[in-house]
Amino acid sequence: MLFGISTAPSIFQRAMDVMLAGLTGSFVNVYLDDILVASFLFEEHLTHIRKTLDRLRTSGYKLSFAKCSWAQISLLYLSHIVDTTGIRPNPKKVEAILSMSAATDKKQTKQLLGLASFYRRFIRGFSQIVFPLTSLLRKHTPFVWEEPQRRAFEALKEAMISEPVLYHPNFDKEFVVKPDASNDAIGAMLGQTCRACTRRRLWLAGDSVA
Repeated sequence: MLFGISTAPSIFQRAMDVMLAGLTGSFVNVYLDDILVASFLFEEHLTHIRKTLDRLRTSGYKLSFAKCSWAQISLLYLSHIVDTTGIRPNPKKVEAILSMSAATDKKQTKQLLGLASFYRRFIRGFSQIVFPLTSLLRKHTPFVWEEPQRRAFEALKEAMISEPVLYHPNFDKEFVVKPDASNDAIGAMLGQTCRACTRRRLWLAGDSVA
């Protein structure tokens, strides 16, 4: 494929989806050239890897062995840590947010929100937490960093530390959806109950309404 074509990523993704059809959604996840094979048992994992490699080989694709990781119980995938428990933000990305200073203009505020929004699904009430920050980006609103913005900034940092994991779903158990709303934002949590905890969070969603 030629470099520089604006549609190249979507074309390549489509090619990967077609090539791995029947495997994706079962034990393969693929985003462009990043392929993740996930299994419950080691023997099962070997079978899944073999099927994936066979599909790549018959389709004419080649792998860089140096860039491959095999039989891992924890790995970095698409800026997330994936392990047997669930999915967590990349600690380096979290540290980048924690080390940021208070924004001094709208551009820096956009940069902060852009980085934090990448992990918004990990943070309960994300839209409400950052509402004082997003309100600064309104077209005719002058930039003034005051106490509400300072509190929101600190609350965001605290949330990045204290709410780090989304669990893998267990499709043999019942799912629970918990909606929430305020004057500034709406949100919802997809979760499951378990014996050892009150509720396991699988996904968080939300948006501002003001």
